[in-house]
Amino acid sequence: MKSGIFSFFRIFDVLRKIIINLLFWGLIAAAVVFYVKNNYIPEIEDGTTLVIRPQGMVVDYFPSGAGSFLSDLSEDETFIPLRKILTVLDEAASDEKISSVFIDLRYFGGGGLSKLQEIASAVKKVKEAGKTVIAFSDKYTQGSYYIASHAGKVVIDPLGELMFTGLDSFTNYYGKGMEKFRIRVNVFKTGDYKSAVEPFTSEGMSRFSREASSKYLNALWGEYLSGIAKERNKTVKQLENYASGYASILSRHSSSSASAAKENGLVDEISVYNDAEKL
Repeated sequence: MKSGIFSFFRIFDVLRKIIINLLFWGLIAAAVVFYVKNNYIPEIEDGTTLVIRPQGMVVDYFPSGAGSFLSDLSEDETFIPLRKILTVLDEAASDEKISSVFIDLRYFGGGGLSKLQEIASAVKKVKEAGKTVIAFSDKYTQGSYYIASHAGKVVIDPLGELMFTGLDSFTNYYGKGMEKFRIRVNVFKTGDYKSAVEPFTSEGMSRFSREASSKYLNALWGEYLSGIAKERNKTVKQLENYASGYASILSRHSSSSASAAKENGLVDEISVYNDAEKL
């Protein structure tokens, strides 16, 4: 009996050591893979084309620690640090071995206008450094097109879409709900343009809040259109007409957004992804 119990604990001890060893060497292997992936520098030959494929939303700050480690191991990043994109573009502009840059914007999630302007400025520097810069997407959003418009050549998929419709803002209002549940909100404010508490006291946007929001959004929209107009040799009015009359423009091109975009000078070529890099 004692011999059987002794054998059982001996087997258990062996299994414990095996599991611990497997975990230990697994962590070592993961650390090596992580180190190699983040420190591997590929050999770059003369005439190299650098492919940049941003995936996700551009943010100023990306969390460090475990979140950053897991994101680096994943191929599907939700957020992209702005500094990361700018560093890559700056190095591409100064690296003599890189002759062209191909920006794949199919998975770009967008970002605030200030971030888009910084990226677009970096793209323009690459172009001014004498490099060929090609932007491609099968669906240009307002964010991705702003960046693409600063490239040397803008390419869209034959079945792709390019549409920008303007800016808007939306706020939920709980005034009636608060009243229904007998929740009372006491507010002290001075002046008319104080709309922070409106969602809790009103059923809709006040005239002053609407006026302030409209001025803010119109200013951003004007800045957005001006940046594109300058690079695409268009007027702001032409871009506004494209945005406001998109439905009728699309109908004249048999619902082909790619064809409409090219005829209106917003893209340079219509091509599938596999041929876009050769243009």
